[in-house]
Amino acid sequence: MTTETDTKRSEKIRSRHVGADVLCVRWGRIGTPVLLFPTAGGDAEECERFKMLVALRPLVEEGRIKVYSCDSVGGQALTKRRDFPPGHFPKMQCAFDRFVAEEFVPWIRADCRAPDIGIITPARRSARSTPSRRSAGTRTSSRRRSG
Repeated sequence: MTTETDTKRSEKIRSRHVGADVLCVRWGRIGTPVLLFPTAGGDAEECERFKMLVALRPLVEEGRIKVYSCDSVGGQALTKRRDFPPGHFPKMQCAFDRFVAEEFVPWIRADCRAPDIGIITPARRSARSTPSRRSAGTRTSSRRRSG
């Protein structure tokens, strides 16, 4: 099922890797594709509900970017409260990774009518990815230089 408005297109893609329908959404008509992933248990429209699209609206309206997102199928498997056999969660994450690479990215490129267009995926910054004082160039040693 596909729904489309002036600037938003939603479509459920039947994934052979995940074995289920995955909601995929695009905001904007033209521009460089930007792929946003929802939080672990999130869905494709989470970025809209959390006002990310409000912040990106000028770029979308100017035709500089098109924003894409999909359901977090791997993450949703982790957040469901069910008894799964050992190995279920990594299996679902691998299936989701294959879905993104082999089904969602081709969907984005078909939507852009460019089979080899690059897709921007913003990186998430966490405490682990924040530069330490040392890597940022600040001395952390307590030893003093003489001289």
